[in-house]
Amino acid sequence: MKPSFLFAAVAVLAATVHAAPATAPKPPSPPGPVAKAMSAMAQELSGATPVSLPPQQRLDALLQFRHTPATAALLEKIYGSTPAWTLSRLPAGPGAANYRGVLAPLHFRDGDGSTVDWAAFPVDFAVGGDGRSVDVTGSWPQMAGSDKDVRVTLSGLKLALQQQRSADLLWFGSGTVDIDSVAFEPQARGTTAAGPRIAFEGIRINYALRDQQSRGEMAYQFDVRRLGIGAEGVDNIKIATRLTSIDRQSLLELQKYGASTAAIGGTPEQRMAQMRPLFRSLARGAIRSGTALEIDEISASFHGQSVRASGRVSLEGALEADADNAAVLLKKLALRLSVKAPLALLREVSTAMAEIQVRAKNNGQADPQAVAQLAGTMNDLALGKMVSSGFVRLDGDTLSSEIVYNAAQGLRINGKAAPLPPMPGTGTGTGTGSVAAASPQMMQARRIDARCVLPAYPDDVVKADAPLALSMRLLVKADGSVRNVTLASPSNRPDYDQAALAAAARCVYIPALRNGQPVDVPVLWKVVREAGSTRP
Repeated sequence: MKPSFLFAAVAVLAATVHAAPATAPKPPSPPGPVAKAMSAMAQELSGATPVSLPPQQRLDALLQFRHTPATAALLEKIYGSTPAWTLSRLPAGPGAANYRGVLAPLHFRDGDGSTVDWAAFPVDFAVGGDGRSVDVTGSWPQMAGSDKDVRVTLSGLKLALQQQRSADLLWFGSGTVDIDSVAFEPQARGTTAAGPRIAFEGIRINYALRDQQSRGEMAYQFDVRRLGIGAEGVDNIKIATRLTSIDRQSLLELQKYGASTAAIGGTPEQRMAQMRPLFRSLARGAIRSGTALEIDEISASFHGQSVRASGRVSLEGALEADADNAAVLLKKLALRLSVKAPLALLREVSTAMAEIQVRAKNNGQADPQAVAQLAGTMNDLALGKMVSSGFVRLDGDTLSSEIVYNAAQGLRINGKAAPLPPMPGTGTGTGTGSVAAASPQMMQARRIDARCVLPAYPDDVVKADAPLALSMRLLVKADGSVRNVTLASPSNRPDYDQAALAAAARCVYIPALRNGQPVDVPVLWKVVREAGSTRP
């Protein structure tokens, strides 16, 4: 455990409320006074004492520590004459040492109207008599920040860490951070700019770094009891992973890097250049030791139905020389992931989406029969497409996918080759019935087959098993109806073309969604007769 690093971490956490973008990503802006002061404070505390010193000596040195004039001026701007933090020694047993550090409460209002408020954050350190163990506990009742767009509130943070130092001066141990809630509350309620309230409730973060002689293992688990988004929410989110067979020399280099973070400055590009040698060294250690990321569990539930994934990420066939070339190293990555979900989960998601669309069409009202009908259609359509593609198997009442990626096979899902996902913004929306230009925030319009029946092919075409192809352009409205049907490419049967146009005009679609809202979209519908078929 590095006590000054914990103070630094607290300072950085405090700064994020004032520095992080509150809404959608936008060009970076200069950090505010709180972010500047807390970042400077964190840098100086993290480099205040050599990491090689025993923890008691490091804490005793911090009792006398004073910030540079530049950082002191930044802290004075937000705190006034009140010290930003204090550290004092508490009574302890023979040979042991106890300390209490306190981040002072803050109530700050910037010139642009943004605010930052937090209660005092006390942190207790208990150093063992041999100087090789440190226990840390702390409790932060509340911190909050707001600007014109959003108010962010963190409530009920508690931490408990237990650390032991090895003979080669590595710190191992475990820790838990509990947070009652983190909420993002839109400030522009009642306008189109206002988004839903987002709240994480019952957060728990567990980590452990275990000593395994020549190697180490790092375990991490993140749990959220509920993520609420407006009236809906996801429950029991869990991410549990382990980084296994970590080279011990890599752990020593990481600790050395942590001790020197205060000295790293400059532009992001300069900082990245300073860190590249560390990345290469860590990559070589991972290749030597066979380090792998074990995904023990990623899971979440919606309306009581849970999806679960587990797997492994490793390097296959990598040589230490590959560590010098990131592009080559990425090609050696291997992924195995198993995903399972109950069929009932698809029904619950379809029902939730159907209710959103029905409410959008009916001034906020949701007729249960209309919701059930649309949900059934959406469920059947989605299930049919997933299963027919081969990328999802239906085993009884369970949907499952086995995902494998490596350099030799590429990406395969359930044994079937799959194209790698395109980069955002590169999709062209080609294919039958697709939207002309889809985006990552766009759900394409889908035909409801039961309510969209084209006429049978002409008898002589069927009898001769002759080809027939045409394409139509149409506009799918936000309510799912069709308008402006025109012939984009005719067949050689004008009568059939006109009958197809008339039938297409009567079709009903599941409308496209952009950012969750139904929208009008143009659709190109290609009709190509398959050999032996009597109708589209």
